[in-house]
Amino acid sequence: YPVPAGLDYYGYQKAGIEYCLDKDNILIGDEMGLGKTVQAIGVINVNKPKNVLIVSPASLKLNWKKELETWLVDQRDVQVIMSGKDSLNEKQDIVIINYDVLQKYQDLLDKKWSLVIMDEVHYLKNPDAQRTKAALSLQADKKIMLTGTPIPNRPIEIQAVAGYLDNKSFGHRFGFGKRYAGLHKKRVTRTKEVWDWSGASNLDELQRRLRQSFMIRRKKDEVLKDLPAKVKQIIELPYELYKKEIKAEYSAFEDYNKKNTNLNVDPYSLEAEQFSSKVDLSNTYGKNVFHYYIKGTLNASLEENSPTEFDAGGHSLS
Repeated sequence: YPVPAGLDYYGYQKAGIEYCLDKDNILIGDEMGLGKTVQAIGVINVNKPKNVLIVSPASLKLNWKKELETWLVDQRDVQVIMSGKDSLNEKQDIVIINYDVLQKYQDLLDKKWSLVIMDEVHYLKNPDAQRTKAALSLQADKKIMLTGTPIPNRPIEIQAVAGYLDNKSFGHRFGFGKRYAGLHKKRVTRTKEVWDWSGASNLDELQRRLRQSFMIRRKKDEVLKDLPAKVKQIIELPYELYKKEIKAEYSAFEDYNKKNTNLNVDPYSLEAEQFSSKVDLSNTYGKNVFHYYIKGTLNASLEENSPTEFDAGGHSLS
């Protein structure tokens, strides 16, 4: 498979690319950290689609741009829509946008794309949400969807995405709920009953049918032989989105630096947890909490409107 000089895909990633080439609708459900992004870009390298729309959470847009710059074999014009006020450049053949502003760009919704890639599609669990309606209205010759949790604790949360990829098999929400979500009526008052969609049933069958239809999923323990001991990755965070957390972390770092009078200790070599006791990260990022090492470049990253880089230090999103 085409790959930039000096880089190569792992064996299971090549298998994932091959899987995607054989189908028009795909869900890559590999566990977090196995390179779903790289596999999707690998499909771009092989198929060379005329135009590509990438939809992701806001916090991942810059990471997608960096991965494209790293892994694309051809020169492509890439535009990142940073806010709902950005103008579309019609000359861009790859557009990156986040779910929450997609509905503001009717031109993107009306266009028939060669390839649409949607990342972290568990964001689309509520079929009545505006972002779900917008994302799942997109038309494309090929659709690749990515998530590390293809079957959540509540199976009904994957139904909208599954129905989008295979409407014939999974498009009937009520039938899906009865078969896989233990759908039943629950009494909430003496005279009122409501449908309870929160259950789970026949999960082995659901996973088998998803795999037969459009899903490929590998776990880390299944591909350990292909993985290196440790991979470091730079994650870019838009300053405006993380201004509060960045300043709080920097303030905690300064406090630590003032209290530490041992000149033989290099604070930049210490893990973030050793000097960030003042910062509560337990709920600031939700599922996208970063555990990282603070490096000496943090000062420069605090410049207004500049992207912020942290060295992920082998840690992963949780």
